[in-house]
Amino acid sequence: MSSIALDNPLDLRELFTTGSVLEINEEYDNGEHRIETEDTHEKKIDIFGEPVTSLEDLVKQLTPVDEDEYVKKKIMEEGGGLPLHNGCTVSVIYSAYFEGSSEPFDVNCGKPLVVNLDDSGLLPGLEIAVKSMLVGEVAVFVLSYQVMYGELGVPPRIKPKADCIFYIKLIKSLVTPEEGTKYISKGSC
Repeated sequence: MSSIALDNPLDLRELFTTGSVLEINEEYDNGEHRIETEDTHEKKIDIFGEPVTSLEDLVKQLTPVDEDEYVKKKIMEEGGGLPLHNGCTVSVIYSAYFEGSSEPFDVNCGKPLVVNLDDSGLLPGLEIAVKSMLVGEVAVFVLSYQVMYGELGVPPRIKPKADCIFYIKLIKSLVTPEEGTKYISKGSC
């Protein structure tokens, strides 16, 4: 018996009122990046990346991605294909750390985050980082507080003026269905 993973679970209320789109994730890894259920005694979250003890040392290895140098990057695994543009919908996994913390403050390795680059809703630094990647690429980024959580942060979870370290993998990119015909002549994502 084969398993099928839904990219976005169905909400029956939305199905009956506004409709719903069913997408099948053909690249389902059958639990490689899985969060154990509540019934188990031990919860496991697969993460990638590692804690950073010195942000200053890490930044020396990185290259600026944007003009203001708020986003810096080091490619750990090369990707391929065409550069991303606003007509793409991408799937990413990530782990996010603060300098000196042994555990990530945010992890998304169980189910990829699917983002439409036309209207991503991502924080500006994260959007700049993702748009700099190619499919299959794994990179580490240092994202300045100016393009992330700002001067105030989000207490108690995010400290004021907190620069972030993100390990990101761009899993796949597709032409956004609503915009598909607009970008066909330019090539796919």
